[in-house]
Amino acid sequence: MLERKFQRCDGCLVGFFSGPDQLRLDRVSNRGTCAYFYYMAGARDTDLNNNGVPPIDAFGFARSHVYSYNYFNPNAQYLPWSRGDGSTYPNSSATAARMAPHNNTTYNLTVNLLSQNANAQFQAHLGMRLPSGMRFRLTGNTNANCGGLSNGGTNNVREIGASGHTMTATCGMYIEYFPATFYLPIDHPLPEGFIEANRTTAANACSFTAATGVNRCDMYRYEIKPENYVGGAGGAAYQAAIRNFANWFTYYGTRQNAAIASASHALADVNNMRVGYFTINARNNVTMYDMGVASQKAALFGIGNSASGTIPATAPGASTLLGLPANGGSTPNTSAVNFLGQQFQRVPGSGERIEDMPIQVACQKNAGMLFTDGFNNDSATPTAPAINGLGAPFDTTGANTMAAIASRYYYNHNTNTVGLPGTSPLRGTTGAGAFAGGRCRYRKRAARSRKQVPNGNGWTVRPTCT
Repeated sequence: MLERKFQRCDGCLVGFFSGPDQLRLDRVSNRGTCAYFYYMAGARDTDLNNNGVPPIDAFGFARSHVYSYNYFNPNAQYLPWSRGDGSTYPNSSATAARMAPHNNTTYNLTVNLLSQNANAQFQAHLGMRLPSGMRFRLTGNTNANCGGLSNGGTNNVREIGASGHTMTATCGMYIEYFPATFYLPIDHPLPEGFIEANRTTAANACSFTAATGVNRCDMYRYEIKPENYVGGAGGAAYQAAIRNFANWFTYYGTRQNAAIASASHALADVNNMRVGYFTINARNNVTMYDMGVASQKAALFGIGNSASGTIPATAPGASTLLGLPANGGSTPNTSAVNFLGQQFQRVPGSGERIEDMPIQVACQKNAGMLFTDGFNNDSATPTAPAINGLGAPFDTTGANTMAAIASRYYYNHNTNTVGLPGTSPLRGTTGAGAFAGGRCRYRKRAARSRKQVPNGNGWTVRPTCT
């Protein structure tokens, strides 16, 4: 499960926090800073240089939505992905939760897990203090030794002794933990139905290890187990909590899956727009889908002819919403915004139809959205002149900035652009369909809407015009 990077330096003096509730954000190479993705290692994590933070109370913050924003939030409702046909995928099974909706690898979230899959490693760094009773096995063979720990010449799982252990080196290891666990700050309200006496204090889980007095920051650990909820295994509180966690695990547990979930629900009830999308690295011309036509909506979602309320037997393709692949590259946001603007300038090329272009009729409303994490590392930033004349608070917009690139498609439009201010030649509503004839004056808007959401994709949408 890939998620937020947490900064930590090797050695016991510098931890994840610089003070109470103050996550360390600096990356100082001479401190040996390491970047984690965290929070639950497993078959999803294919980047072995970013192994999970050990799942112990000292690092409870990493399994808390307060600090790890995509982690399970007990106050949120995690619905399965929408299919776009009025139904959703089925609820995830807590005892056989899929790693992802179209991945048949499953995990039992209701029992302790100690996976020794190569991708299920945790990383214990120099100076980390491991608690007594923690069950583990070092990566490597039966004779592996690292950081003052050993596999003891066997394949058996080992256990940290009664006095705990301080790591003398940085080591990869497999650690036993209970998956359906989350942490909350001590001032957060008790989750619905949870028995207060059954939560566990995690000392300094949101501060540095040896913090005392005003620097101390504790959290509570909550385990979704029947005995911790009013009514036990058959009670409504436990059933709702474990189902919600299983749905989060399967449908929202990575940024990629969370982005698909959000988009699927946002578009599920849209029936009066044409919609298309592209990924910010591939940047292929969008295919527009009429959301008012059931077959086109099904094609966008990728559900094919599968039965309502089911997971399609054949996984949706990479060009569909429910099969959307991970970004798989850098984050060229400026090039993506530039390409987004170009989509509204498109005219039919060889083998293309006017009906497939984003711009269809005069006076149609258009919008483009960039879904990204906000970090831009474009190696080929498009050029755009500084913008003046848009009025406060937009003047002056610096040259070659994201805002300048977006504004250019309104402010300095060409003959095929939905341009502002002034009029824009658009495709007429009569005749052979040439991009000429219909003209429309638009209200002045400063720039293209931009939304920052995990995973990079560009969207174009148009309400039905008359």
